[in-house]
Amino acid sequence: GRPGALRIRKHGDVAWRTFSEEYGTVSPNKFADIRVQRGDRIEIVSPGGGGYGPPAERDPELVCEEVRDGVLSARAAREGYGVVLAPDAAGGWRLDAAATAQLRSGL
Repeated sequence: GRPGALRIRKHGDVAWRTFSEEYGTVSPNKFADIRVQRGDRIEIVSPGGGGYGPPAERDPELVCEEVRDGVLSARAAREGYGVVLAPDAAGGWRLDAAATAQLRSGL
């Protein structure tokens, strides 16, 4: 998985910064007594799990469900799991089993 992060964007600013950068804290995510102001934005990025086993062996239907649930993008499904999705008639996603098999055979 990716590392976690805790950042702040001060009201009126365009850049996200760590709390160490903004307030001089020793740790970028372990601190106390920091006062934020109305309009400040805080971003908390939670790390994901690394998973178990080769991604290309994951059940393509389960990957498709994660895209439908908003956990993964269709691009991440293709690049990370070798799963090809196509838009369905309802505006969601469906598994393209033939394209998935072809993509996975080349991985």
